[in-house]
Amino acid sequence: MTLLSLQLSLIAILIIINAFFAASEIAIVSVRKTRIRQLAEDGRNPSAWALLRLSDNPGRFLATIQVGVTLAGFFASAVGAVSAVGLLQEVLSAIPLVAEASGLLALAIVTILVAFATLIFGELVPKNLAVTYAERIAIAVARPIDWFASAMTPVVLLLTFTTNSILRLLGSTEKAQIPEVTEDEIRSLVDAGEQEGIVEPIERKMIQGVFDFADTLVREVMVPRVDIVALPKDATPGAALDVFLSAGYSRVPIFDGSLDNIIGILFAKDLLKHYGGFVSITTIVELARPASFVPETKKVSELFSELQHSRVHMAVVVDEYGGTAGIVTLEDLLEEIVGEIHDEYETVEKHLEITNRGEVIASGKTSLDELNEALKLRLEGRGEYETLGGLIYAHLGRIPSPGDTVVIDGLFVTILSVWGRRIRQVRIVREKAA
Repeated sequence: MTLLSLQLSLIAILIIINAFFAASEIAIVSVRKTRIRQLAEDGRNPSAWALLRLSDNPGRFLATIQVGVTLAGFFASAVGAVSAVGLLQEVLSAIPLVAEASGLLALAIVTILVAFATLIFGELVPKNLAVTYAERIAIAVARPIDWFASAMTPVVLLLTFTTNSILRLLGSTEKAQIPEVTEDEIRSLVDAGEQEGIVEPIERKMIQGVFDFADTLVREVMVPRVDIVALPKDATPGAALDVFLSAGYSRVPIFDGSLDNIIGILFAKDLLKHYGGFVSITTIVELARPASFVPETKKVSELFSELQHSRVHMAVVVDEYGGTAGIVTLEDLLEEIVGEIHDEYETVEKHLEITNRGEVIASGKTSLDELNEALKLRLEGRGEYETLGGLIYAHLGRIPSPGDTVVIDGLFVTILSVWGRRIRQVRIVREKAA
């Protein structure tokens, strides 16, 4: 092998080394830290612990990469200059037009060629591959990079000390931190996973529900006052039994005078003790259990923890004036994550239905969030209402009647039926289709 062939081979090896460090950098920073920790704790790949050490100390890792890239690039250029400049200069000196500047021109040409080869094969190609196969490459290079970092510790410490000193002079005292994954990023990943078929629609809905759980208020999930099934305190056991049988509930509030004065909760199983002969009562108040009260502005995540801790399944929701706004159960809270829960005795009511003609038939109780998700809208309650019925009331400005139509953000909303002052069912048609 000639000397020139040996030198060209050395340049190729140095470019490969440059490619190794360039790919390592991109691969390691591209793998999520949570995934790295999962791989390490899984225990099936020892290299994962080396990868975790590098990820936990980005300053050491980046300095090591920079040392490797700089040395490889420097020696590639140096070898190229020594090996090819003399030969190329001889060729150029034979050309009269450039003979006088043959040395400088040969150096420039060799430098450009080496730089081009390094840029393509030592930077761009390996970095693109590292982005595509980040986890696989990161695991493969973790141990060699970790060993090299240990071997280069004195150099890395010197570089780190010098860098930190300059940063302090520039007024920066904070250490570089790899940004943590945010809620919005996780939501975007879940949405992307659903589009690619990795995450099922029901899974996406549950994950989104977990994040919304912390921001949802009790008044958004409670059974409103007008839907409360309750018993007066002087109701007889027989009357209470009839209510339990007709409503299908296992717990019913007991009130004194009005719903604003709820004095306890009656459990169906406690009432059955009376009919089973275990206890004898004349009024249901004797069986009432204490009622729990919560403000309507409380977050459902906080209430969920409190109900779990106190082993209570139902709470009375009060408004800012102390009146009863509604009731809420553990089931209501869980439905915010897993969706509607129906038992075998419960009549399933469709809140939203899209017809073949593109019209939407919706219940007045449909939440704006559900409507927005189903129809890709951006309707807002501005904190004053959470349902379609509340939105219609706000735009109509009076008690609605069947046949009334209101235009809301390009939607023709027609009231189909009412019950008393409550909007039961509406038809929604987009403006362009009207």
